[in-house]
Amino acid sequence: MDASEVTTKTTLADYVDAAGSADEAMVTECEEAASERLAALLGTAKVPALSSHLALLTIGANLFYRRQSGTGQMNMEGEFQAAVRVKKDPTADAREILRPWLKPGLA
Repeated sequence: MDASEVTTKTTLADYVDAAGSADEAMVTECEEAASERLAALLGTAKVPALSSHLALLTIGANLFYRRQSGTGQMNMEGEFQAAVRVKKDPTADAREILRPWLKPGLA
């Protein structure tokens, strides 16, 4: 799924292909945590709805997949199976999406 396919109707459960009641509960927790992190990241910045929603899905997915990787590494299933390292900062990818609207930080 690329950014052109993501609409504000796409849910985190669809985005991470969640299945089962255990996944549903985790998706709900990840959505809440992602929303809090996104609000803290944005502060007072005005961001277009689609970019904000894509950032929310990205943070939520990073949090969701983190539970599968007790060692910091997880296996992706599909046509091209590979081991993938999970980032320590779940907002890193979202920062790239939101870069045009975020204020530079202090060093």
